Amino acid sequence: MKVVFILHNIKKSFGIEWLTSGLLDNGFDLYFILINKEHSEMEAFLEARGILVKRLTYESKKQAPLFLYKLYRELSRISPDAVHTHLRNADLYGQVAAFLCRIKKRVYTRHSSTFNHLYHKRSVLIDRVINSLATNIIAISEVTKKVLIEMEGVSEDKISLIHHGFDIGSFTNVNQGRVNMIRNRYAIPAGVKIVGVFARYTEWKGYQYIIPAFGRLKQKYPDLYFVFANTTGEYQATIKTLLNEHLPAESYTEIRFESDVQAFYQVLDIYVHTPIDSMVEAFGQTYVEALAAGIPSVFTLSGVANEFIVNERNALVVDYKSSEQIYQSVEKLLMDGALRARLIKNGKEDVKQFNLDSFIKKSIAVYQ
Repeated sequence: MKVVFILHNIKKSFGIEWLTSGLLDNGFDLYFILINKEHSEMEAFLEARGILVKRLTYESKKQAPLFLYKLYRELSRISPDAVHTHLRNADLYGQVAAFLCRIKKRVYTRHSSTFNHLYHKRSVLIDRVINSLATNIIAISEVTKKVLIEMEGVSEDKISLIHHGFDIGSFTNVNQGRVNMIRNRYAIPAGVKIVGVFARYTEWKGYQYIIPAFGRLKQKYPDLYFVFANTTGEYQATIKTLLNEHLPAESYTEIRFESDVQAFYQVLDIYVHTPIDSMVEAFGQTYVEALAAGIPSVFTLSGVANEFIVNERNALVVDYKSSEQIYQSVEKLLMDGALRARLIKNGKEDVKQFNLDSFIKKSIAVYQ
């Protein structure tokens, strides 16, 4: 079976890499169209596997007709059995081009839930267009499925619920040399407790509640050190102000991008992820990654966390928008070794449901 993936601005994705390997093992003939400005780790991975890759650039809407023609031409030349798109311009132009080429199986993975409904209401119309063009939509969580059905009117028959799959072992079997490289690369001190966050600098990730809590913790526990990763986004100026107000400059590290996420988690002693409501996170891979890595965590329930995170079983759950509860929960983890051990043990057990075999089999079922 011949499948074309169209990806928009994805420089690195373990999930797509793992799916690609699984599909190749099952005899699929794969092609990739990458909408990227430059060569990426994703492109290098595909080239190493001998997969045909075409890279296209998209700068502005003025290019839309020519860009759509290029996509149409590529799909016409390849003549695939299925097209699978990921992220905005890939979804919109890829689904249009696949429809014009009369490709019977047009799949897209929905990577957002209520984000456009809350912050970009005009974009909901584009979401509806993409929904109508696709023959199959992959919802990555129950939250995403609910938004598609209840807020955008998509027929349930069109939707497949497929959670992201993970190579769980890759988060526990991390060579200490890789961990040391992360520490050295970003000058993260040894011999102190490290509390980390791995989330874009955007308003709904809840940094405005995390950072004041960290400031109080630093005052009470001077040896604490904080690490913030994936530090790009439209909320950056506000977060910089919060950091200046609450944390000494020498007490934290900001990491713009780090591809070795497995080693990153192993640097941490405690992890915090607190989106501001139950539906704004479409999935939240970091919920699974942190627990797979064995890091005691403080969470709010958003995205897939609604489906498997249980307070004091596999993480500590706090209310939305509560600096006080974030502060109290991190302190509790610092003080209670038995609690940390229980969360680590149960967390590793509970993320086994997000295994790669199930993810790959369900994806194949959609294509077929």
